[in-house]
This record gives sequence, structure tokens and C-alpha cells, in this order.
Amino acid sequence: MKQKLLFIFILGLGVTCTSTAQFLVHPDYDAKPILPLVEGLTHPHVCVAPNGWYYLTGTVGDPKNNFQNDGIYLWRSKDLNNWQDLGKVFDVSEITWQKRGEPVYGTNHSKRRSGCRGAELHFVKGEYYLVYSTVYQSIGILKSKTGDAEGPYEDWSKLLPWGYDPSLFEDEDGNVYLTWNGGYIARLSDDLKALDESPKAIIPEIFPSKGWGEYPVLDKVGTAGAHIIKLNGKYCLVASDLQHRMGTWCDDQFLSVSDGDIYGPYHRREFVVPHAAHSTIFKDREGNWWSTFAGNVDDSYAMFTGATGLIPLVEGTRYHLKPSPKVILEKGVIGSMHPVKSVKDIFMRDPSICVGHDGAYYLVSTLGEPSQPPHGGLKMWRSTDLENWDALGYIWNWDKNATWQTNRKRDEPNRKEMLWAPEISYINGTYWICFSHSLTPRVTSLIKSSTGLPEGPFIDPVGGPISDGIDGFLFQDEDGEVYYLWGGGQMVKMKKDMSGFAEEPITILAGSWEKMGYEGCCLIKYKGKYILTASDHSGDHNGTYDLMYAISDNVEGPYSERRFAAGHAGHATLFQGTDNRLYCTVFGSDSYCPVHQQLGIIEVDFDEDFNFIIKNTKIGY
Repeated sequence: MKQKLLFIFILGLGVTCTSTAQFLVHPDYDAKPILPLVEGLTHPHVCVAPNGWYYLTGTVGDPKNNFQNDGIYLWRSKDLNNWQDLGKVFDVSEITWQKRGEPVYGTNHSKRRSGCRGAELHFVKGEYYLVYSTVYQSIGILKSKTGDAEGPYEDWSKLLPWGYDPSLFEDEDGNVYLTWNGGYIARLSDDLKALDESPKAIIPEIFPSKGWGEYPVLDKVGTAGAHIIKLNGKYCLVASDLQHRMGTWCDDQFLSVSDGDIYGPYHRREFVVPHAAHSTIFKDREGNWWSTFAGNVDDSYAMFTGATGLIPLVEGTRYHLKPSPKVILEKGVIGSMHPVKSVKDIFMRDPSICVGHDGAYYLVSTLGEPSQPPHGGLKMWRSTDLENWDALGYIWNWDKNATWQTNRKRDEPNRKEMLWAPEISYINGTYWICFSHSLTPRVTSLIKSSTGLPEGPFIDPVGGPISDGIDGFLFQDEDGEVYYLWGGGQMVKMKKDMSGFAEEPITILAGSWEKMGYEGCCLIKYKGKYILTASDHSGDHNGTYDLMYAISDNVEGPYSERRFAAGHAGHATLFQGTDNRLYCTVFGSDSYCPVHQQLGIIEVDFDEDFNFIIKNTKIGY
């Protein structure tokens, strides 16, 4: 089998991977995309052997052809960078129990496929063993005849007539465990020829649906590649899971921690490496953590597929591991973008930008603690180029400007009040800002600059909440009418003096049946179409917070079916710049956006079929 060996130029031996890091780790400004080391190899596993070598195994063969192959291949390296191809160490024809034609779980023998999937080399009990599954799901184990990692290997035993992606873990007490699929585990006999107990399914802490956020119920760590590591004395089950997020099928790596026993109970899973697919985590000789990487062919955002690479990991609190900030793992403009440098150290969520009276850009955002009473409130920034932002300070304060906002009944008296999701608009010669309140029942305020200047002072034209719910947004149509949107798709026409609603609100549905999202609506008119965006989660509780959109010929609809716009770009504001280009804010609510809770700006457009396009321009670097 012809192999092409490449370097991962971002992975030098000088990278320190065990330093304390925050749970959220994002690419540095000089981060580089991960590149493949060995092409044609997927489901990769690295064995840290006692003889001084690192050994790499996995699955050879075309994933689109069910990974059919002729056996198990092996590579070795001294530095995790330069890999020597040792060729085939076991031929599939040597599997004796396959020759005997024993029944194989769930297989039509007339259509039997040959090959080995997910082979892993392990040094346990002083010997080298290879565990693997056949491509039609059954699990076997091989043992080196010579005591050397390079083999040759003998067919040691058939462990299970069903299952895939096996792995071995030797505990400190000498017991060896087999894990397989997405989370099955069983102790093996002392000779490693059979299971010593009935299989058990590792089910992590059930994380139920939130309702409001519409996450799915989680009752698994993953569906493939399950293996055990020991992290700071804790058992961790690592597995991959294919989940629909970012408008595609992303195959991601997860980790779940047990506080005690190897059988659990395990905590709910946490994201480790996006797009890594069936991959494994290991510690090198210097104590640094790594993960293999081999993107799934169905994952359009994986940096590469059908090949193997290595990712340095950093260790955070609570037994978390994350990719090093030196690497980029996701295709696309957002996957490698950076926060705007001039405000990169400022916590920002829900950034909103508009063009003001003087042709400059004005920015407001959720700020966390600075948004809280008694002395916090709403801050503003100004820029003429979207690159360099000057702070204008507070333009609205709880202790100086709040009226009814501080006196309303609170359903959660012990929760801190703050304002969030401010949206700024320049309409009818002055500035308007909607902002929501964190306390329940949640409501939204509308304030107006009484001077026509961005710094205000701001007054309350409504004399109370403009609406129940969150995430208010104002849109002025070409005929001068102003519409107020909030929540996941509610909309109403405003009175001429903006003091309230002129009619009964409506709910906009995409394709006349589907919710636009659950929050963060934005409406613009562009190229003759009304474009309504909204935010929605995809994947699990720490999946992706994405931007969706629909189009219409009429402001009140009907709107088209909902389409995917941009991953990580939930609660974005679309705005047309002074250069007539269309821009979109990104703040990355999910933990794998490179601009997590920071200001990001991308240039976007729509083609003739109104497909969402993200342009490869760099803004604010």
C-alpha cells in the first residue's frame, strides 16, 4: 500500500501541552491548520511502547467502500512527526475463526466483506497485543509471536461475535479491560483470550432536554472508538459521536469522567476535539497529552479526511482536555478567524453594529459583570474601519438612567440583574437601543437618544417594557415603516412615534411551519429580498450555536424554508457597511468558535439563489 508521509509543521517538540489552561482554548493569531501525517489511514491509535518507539495503527482502505482491506499495517516514529511505514503485520487471511465460517452477528454471509477495522496496538502484561474488529463487526485479538511490536502476530482469540472499535486498558492492579463500540466495557481473562464478565454499557449522567434551548437528551459518551485513559487519577472514557450540527454531519470526540470506579458512574460528556472522528488520546514520554485526528468523510468541516494527523492537547480544570491554541481544526473562514484585535481582551456577547449619523460604526454588546447594577449598564464603541474601535464609555447606567427597570417584580430575587443582547439602530435621525433583562419574567427595554447623538442621553419612549421575552431588534423598511422583532420570530409594526405597537404581533415561521430559531432575530432587506435570521443550537449541550435564515418577497412573509447560514454565528447582526458590503458579527457562544465571547466580524453575501456566502476576507486582525 503506497503511503505519503507529510509533516505536521505546527507540531514541534518545543510545544508544551500540559500547562494549566482554561476550559475554552482558542487558536492563537499565528495558529496553523493541522496537516496529515499518514494518508490512507483512519481510526488511528498511537501506542507508547517501552522500547522507545511510538507505533501507529488504525484502518487502511477506502471508507466509502466499507473499509475493505487485506489486513493490519503498522508505522513507527521516535518523535511523533516522522513516521516509518513497516508495512503489513497481519494478513486478514490468517484469521482462523473467519476461515472456519463461524456465525457472524448481523452478517449476510453471501455478501461478506473482508478486512480489519480500528486496529490498536497495546503493550499489556509485558506483551504486545493487537485488538481489532472485522469490517462486518466482530472482535478479535492478536499476540506477537516474538515479543516485538513489529510482530509477526498470531491469531490469539476471537473475543466477541459482534462489536467494533475495540481497545485495551490495563489498570494499576493488573486487570485488563476491553472497551468497544461507543461505551461497552468488560474485564478480560488473565490470558486475554475471553471476557471474564458480562459486558456493561457505560451510560454517563443523563443530561435531559433543556426545553428552552432544545438540546437532545444525552445518554451516551459516543457511538464509536470507546477507550479508557487515566487523567489525574480519574478514569475517563473517550469516544466519538456523529451529530448533525453546522449544517452537516460532524464527527466529534468526547470525554466523560468517573469520580471513582472504572464502571462509573460517569459525568455527562464534554467536548474534546471537534471533527476528530474515531480518534484516541494518549500521553507521550514527556507527559504531554495528544489526540489522533482523522476526519470523517461525511464531515464537510473536518480539515482533512482519509488520513491521520496528531493534535497536541492542553489540560484545563475539572479533568478537561482541549486542542492546543497552536492548531486550527476546522475548514472555513470562521474556523480560522480571530477576534478583532483592538477589543480582543473584552468579554462580548451578542455584538450589534450599525452605521451612524456620521458614517462611523457604533457597537454595543452584552458585557457580563459591567452590565450589572448598581453602577453598570450599557457601553458603546466607535470605529471608522471595523478594525480599530474606540471606547465611548457608558451611555446608560442602572443607577443614573433606569426608571421602571429597577422596580419591577422579580421571580428570581436572588439572581443578579443585568442587561443583555442590546441591539443598536439608527432610525429617523436618532439612535435606538433594545436590550433585554436577565431576571424572570424576562422583558425587553427600548431606549432612544434624545439628542440624535450616539452618546445620548437616552430616554424611554414607551414608559415600560416594549415586550415580554428577549432579544429585541428594530428594522426600518424602505417605505419608512419600522418593525420590532423579538424572541424566535415574533414581529409587529411600530407606531409612527415608536411609543408602542401599531397592530397585533405575528409569528413568522420558515416554510410556513418551522420556527426560525429560538432567539436572536435580525431582519434586513438586501438584493430585493427580506432576509430574516435567527439562532439555534445544533448537536448536544455543548454543540454549536448557529445562524439560520429564510427569505421572502414581503416583510411579513411568507418566508422560505429555513436554511443554514453559518456555524458558530448564532445571534449575529447583519449590517451593510459604508462600502456597501454586507457584514455579519460573530461572538461564538459555543466553546469551539475561535472568537468565543469576543467580537468577530466576517464579510458575507448571497448568490443569485440566495445561498449564504462567507467571503475569505480578514477583518480586525
